[in-house]
Amino acid sequence: MIRLKEIPYERLACVVLVAVAITATSLSTAQTTRKASLSSPEVIAVKFHADWCGSCRTMGPVMTDLQNKFDGKPALFVTFNLTNQSSSHQSELHAAALGLQDLWAQNAGKTGKIYLIDADSKETVATLTKNDDFKAMGAALSGAL
Repeated sequence: MIRLKEIPYERLACVVLVAVAITATSLSTAQTTRKASLSSPEVIAVKFHADWCGSCRTMGPVMTDLQNKFDGKPALFVTFNLTNQSSSHQSELHAAALGLQDLWAQNAGKTGKIYLIDADSKETVATLTKNDDFKAMGAALSGAL
């Protein structure tokens, strides 16, 4: 360990510059690594949800478990909340931002389902319901990836 009081003043500036350069390089490397790990999703799992929907309440933990199981995979998990007018409006805007206007138009008002959507074509790959068990849902999602 170097003690700063042992370094002559004229050399202290060099030590500080080297420390700043090393820190900047470390941050740059970390940012590059983070950017490299970010990718576009291959599949979008969209849950149409409403708080008053019994099927939705059943599928809520399943959606969370799927997210945990597929963490790090190119799968985006989205919930369109149809509980009330405000949340429906926000979900409609979210659908538009994701390019899922057709899915929204076909399914708005229908709750209790998870749609697996190909992120490029925006086509529905699979439809999951409360009747599907977790293993079947995981297999469907794996197949879509």
